[in-house]
Amino acid sequence: MSITEKQIENQALTYLRNKRIFAWKVQSVGIYDPTKGAFRRKPSGHINGVSDCIGCLPDGRILAIEFKKPYVSKKTGMITYRTQEQLEKLARPEQVEFINKIKALGGVAFYADSVEIVEDQLLLYGVISK
Repeated sequence: MSITEKQIENQALTYLRNKRIFAWKVQSVGIYDPTKGAFRRKPSGHINGVSDCIGCLPDGRILAIEFKKPYVSKKTGMITYRTQEQLEKLARPEQVEFINKIKALGGVAFYADSVEIVEDQLLLYGVISK
């Protein structure tokens, strides 16, 4: 069994919507310009490393979630979810920098490879309660 980062994103966005948390997927792929035969240059205000999901919490804090694909054992097919520290090691430096900036400014920012991690982090940050 294989689970993709996209599947985790979709599940998490549905979960957030059900919790009435305003959040959306950030489209960060380059835009191909067929007339030039190349990708367009990034605009001057572009920020590298923006998280996969951005939102605004009911208390006004910004939410940033960087999704990662969970580890699936090739032998057993078992899914192993990772800690925040393990997930951070999978992130690109600019993704880590973005998450750290959001946290430093009082926002809620974390890495997730499952909806359960999203829920755990929202509980940890006091966004939701059990």
